[in-house]
Amino acid sequence: MRPFQYSQGGGGVRQARHRSFRPSLAATVATALLLPILVALGEWQMQRGAQKAALLAQWATQAALPPLRIGPEEVHLLREARASGRRVLLGGRWDTRRQVLLDNQIFGGQAGYRVFTPLRLTGRSAVLVNRGWLTAGARRDVAPDVHPVAGEATVTGMVAPPPAPGFLARQAVDVALGEGLLRVQQLDIADLSQRLALDLEPWTLQLAPAAPQLAPERHRAYALQWFLFAALLVGLYVGLNLRR
Repeated sequence: MRPFQYSQGGGGVRQARHRSFRPSLAATVATALLLPILVALGEWQMQRGAQKAALLAQWATQAALPPLRIGPEEVHLLREARASGRRVLLGGRWDTRRQVLLDNQIFGGQAGYRVFTPLRLTGRSAVLVNRGWLTAGARRDVAPDVHPVAGEATVTGMVAPPPAPGFLARQAVDVALGEGLLRVQQLDIADLSQRLALDLEPWTLQLAPAAPQLAPERHRAYALQWFLFAALLVGLYVGLNLRR
């Protein structure tokens, strides 16, 4: 009986060709730069989702409670961190000579302002009241039409920290738009206290607060997209740099 032999001809067994991973320098640098950014964006969206979920739970809890009436001598109690999100009822007098427009505020895909009007409590003591959003208009050098308020008022709203500054806020310039109307890029309470000659409380009062517009699930979906982009980048980096 003859031993079995592999044929050396065309019908024989072919040796497998091995593929080696040989990435180019440009591909390695690009991946090293982009991958951490994509992962960081995904983690940021996850954090935003967690924050929005906590905010939504807080809003639902506070919306079910009656507002807490606060007198001038009790306002200092709202400076504590746990007061954030509490619905309160305050009495004071509107000061329309020192209104503030917070710039670069997006609502419904349109740029505009958040209108903050001081509510004078006693003497120089005041709190900035967030009265809502206002469209910016076509010309930046023209003062928008701010809905007027005047005189004594009793307002109900939710205690909130000053809004975080927007992207590149520090590079923009604050502008006075006519008498008693200041456009700012960030709500720096200490700075505004000096510029408005008022003793502003370190918190703001948001009128008729609404539930967060963007649900936590949307942030998680955005996070998943960034993580998928990161995985795709790694897959392309490996797949395109395997060479025979």
